[in-house]
Amino acid sequence: MTVNLINQLGEWNPQLFRELKGRLKFWNIAVAGVISVFSQLLLVFWFFERLPLRGISQNRYCTGGRAEYHYRKYECLADAYGHPQINWQLWSTDLFISVSIVAIVTLLVVGTYLLVSDQDREERRGTLNFIRLSPQSTKSILIGKLLGVPILLYLVSLLVMPLHLWSGLNAQIPLGRIFILYGVVFASSIFFYSGALLFGLASSWMGGFQAWLGSGIVLFFLLLTTAMNIIDRPIDVLNLLSPTTVVPYLVPEKAADIVQIFSHDAEHLVADLQDWRWYQFSLGSELTTAAVMVLSYGLWTAWIWRSLNRCFRNPQATAFSKRQSYWFVGCFEVAIVGFASLDKSSFTESLYWLMALNLVMFIGLIAA
Repeated sequence: MTVNLINQLGEWNPQLFRELKGRLKFWNIAVAGVISVFSQLLLVFWFFERLPLRGISQNRYCTGGRAEYHYRKYECLADAYGHPQINWQLWSTDLFISVSIVAIVTLLVVGTYLLVSDQDREERRGTLNFIRLSPQSTKSILIGKLLGVPILLYLVSLLVMPLHLWSGLNAQIPLGRIFILYGVVFASSIFFYSGALLFGLASSWMGGFQAWLGSGIVLFFLLLTTAMNIIDRPIDVLNLLSPTTVVPYLVPEKAADIVQIFSHDAEHLVADLQDWRWYQFSLGSELTTAAVMVLSYGLWTAWIWRSLNRCFRNPQATAFSKRQSYWFVGCFEVAIVGFASLDKSSFTESLYWLMALNLVMFIGLIAA
């Protein structure tokens, strides 16, 4: 049965079969599993170290709030045996948020590095030209790359899911909201990984540095957008491309005023998200925000794949034809203008952001 499945996989997508055959070896799988489990144990032990010990008077995870500190400093109330009573919901919430952000950053940054590095390796060995000459379609080859190259990273992510779900359910986060996050992360992975393939094709002249550059750009982008508030300006379009945007929605209402995400209170982040608008259309609820983000990922991923289809077989081709570039500019303008504020007090600032974003976009098109 296993042989038949492998044969069917090879017939469906030979490139995926090639990638899996080279990576799914016992020691590779064992090392990936050990790294995942060990990292999770370190994180859990670190959170256990933050729990209050016997005799501690104040701790974040104690249950006694003090009104003069707006209930942000918690006095430790002891049980009949002298052990402090612990707010396990808050502890689980902090663990859940930490696992979410670390997993998202790791999945996108490491996945980008693996894909760009693999293309550079294939280019230097000359096997990429051999793949181009194969009768497989461009779509089949690139899907095989997307699914096969980061396969060990997918395995690590699957091993993290039990801890993530356990901490989320202990924090009393609805399962539906957790799956909304999974859907956004899945769509963002397709977008970033597709962009990594295109970046790898366009930067083959860098001589091996492109993998570090690409993953560094993704890391900088994720850290920037995670720490960025919604300000009702065209720059808010970047938040649609960051899966961490929906993380504040997952914080339970009871803990929203004391849970912080990159030094921002989750309560304030959720309030900004609830007031978020695009062409006066409210993006306030978590479901609406997630749906718009998935649509945005789908739009820009489609443009990336147009470029991949043009450039993969012919590396000397431009990323877009002239006609396609006009449509791309139109989509970009519609997307960013929708976040511009029409208030007189902030119209000038919105105009500055529009000019800055268009400058970056035109420089990118000239390079493409």
